[in-house]
Amino acid sequence: MRASLVSALLVAGLTSGVAQADYWCPPGREETVRANGECLLAATQAQVAEFKTRWFAAAREEAGRLDVPYEDIVVALFASWKRRGSFCLSVFDSPPTAEVVRRLRTLGFKPTSCSIWHHVDYNHVYRIRQTGENTFVVNYGNYSGPLAAGEWEITVTRNPDGTFTTKEDLIWIS
Repeated sequence: MRASLVSALLVAGLTSGVAQADYWCPPGREETVRANGECLLAATQAQVAEFKTRWFAAAREEAGRLDVPYEDIVVALFASWKRRGSFCLSVFDSPPTAEVVRRLRTLGFKPTSCSIWHHVDYNHVYRIRQTGENTFVVNYGNYSGPLAAGEWEITVTRNPDGTFTTKEDLIWIS
């Protein structure tokens, strides 16, 4: 009897428009972001949306303090790719700057802003951190469908000659 009552209350809550609990953890190794207290757990969808907005604003601010313009890191990340072509790109949950788009186009890429109506190949630069004098770590994600998604931490190193090299570290893939 008690189980039936609990089930009935759960169903009533689920169908009555009551805000459901949600959570969000920033990109990166889950055990690390959880240990750093960066995750928002058991929150409403509105709280999650506000938390994400603040987190991406902080990521933009952090990128503004790098030793090099963050645009250089974004372009270096894609310049190492073998394939060229069209894809959507978001940087800190926003469209890429005109400078990033221009520079990627000169390399043979055709980046656009992400829209649910256009592209299947979604590329996201979530965060760029400087971890050494010439070393940067990029949290990057890609979604090309439910069975083709992943997240990487990509180390970008600025070489003495001003060029960049990249090393990918896969966090997860579907």
